[in-house]
Amino acid sequence: MFDAAKFIEASLPKLRAQVGDNQALVALSGGVDSSVAAALMNKAVGKQLRALLLDTGFMRENEPEQVRKWMKQAGIELDVRDVSKEFFSALKGLSDAEEKRKAFRNTFYTVFGRETKKFNCDYLVQGTIAPDWIETEGGIKSQHNVLEQIGIDTKTKFGFRLIEPLSQLYKDQVRLLGKELGLPQEVCERQPFPGPGLMVRCVGEVREDKVKDLRHSVAVVEKHVTNADAQQYFAAIFDSRGKDAMNIAEQASELFDDKCSAFLYDSKATGVKGDLRFYGKLVGLKLGRRHPVEELSKKQLDIVIKNEGVCRVLVKVASQQKKEPYCVAIRAIRTRDFMTATVSDISWDRLDAMAKEILASCPRVWRVYYDVTPKPPATVEFE
Repeated sequence: MFDAAKFIEASLPKLRAQVGDNQALVALSGGVDSSVAAALMNKAVGKQLRALLLDTGFMRENEPEQVRKWMKQAGIELDVRDVSKEFFSALKGLSDAEEKRKAFRNTFYTVFGRETKKFNCDYLVQGTIAPDWIETEGGIKSQHNVLEQIGIDTKTKFGFRLIEPLSQLYKDQVRLLGKELGLPQEVCERQPFPGPGLMVRCVGEVREDKVKDLRHSVAVVEKHVTNADAQQYFAAIFDSRGKDAMNIAEQASELFDDKCSAFLYDSKATGVKGDLRFYGKLVGLKLGRRHPVEELSKKQLDIVIKNEGVCRVLVKVASQQKKEPYCVAIRAIRTRDFMTATVSDISWDRLDAMAKEILASCPRVWRVYYDVTPKPPATVEFE
């Protein structure tokens, strides 16, 4: 069983020896992992640590201000840089998930290389945890914060050396560590937030109006769903281009003993088949009646197996009458270690309330779905 106190006791002398008399800069994203890494490093080296959050344009609503407040409570002074124009420029025209992740990673560390020089810091500290490098080394998807594990020499390429104090831990252990370090409960129990932020929830090409609707949709989901319902919950957005899929509609009608229509979207998301990454399409189902979420989640696999190009199965909650450019998928999962996950049994009443609020405030959104695909065959995030 993981003992957070013993982990801290063993880590502090190692981290102090690693930093020595040098300065270190911690990269904060607003997520649990980077916040806990910052608190651990602050306990180890104190005034030798600086903290920086890059506002990439992919933050949640009021993220920089909220993170600054939490870090102040932890005794850490946080600097914030608005570099959103650099990131949107680097991602312009890209729609492939891997190309986007790599472009984000290169921009992210190029900017941090610049900032470590400004702060005269030799080390960059980040909150990489075990699932990050396991998924990257396994070829499932390139986590933006996995560098040395795949042979990237950060000192030569970006001008700093890395410190990753949480790299052997899993999410549940990181939360326990944060509590032991005295971080506020709202930080330790906060929803996981990927380093690339909303970019990995903006399926396909990134556009500013698309990210704006996504940011609001995520806020709606985080307002209606709680940690008692799921270990992770959020919204994703994708383009509404696609076509009717009569063969999948027939399969689903027979599978659920219900009248069903199906729409196969052009957008592709990341999934897993066997031990390999699978980059496949999204299928949206419209069923004649409301089925239990558990039933939907169990039977979706039949559709994924019979249709090689399909990665995820989404079930429609609500829609606008007029077709608009985007669709939103609500995602809520239960998991212990994020290596596997099941779909949370969110009531249809709450799904309806979320969909109604999203459609009312995001006029560019056509349909709102609930993602009923576990991990595997889907990954937790869409990209």
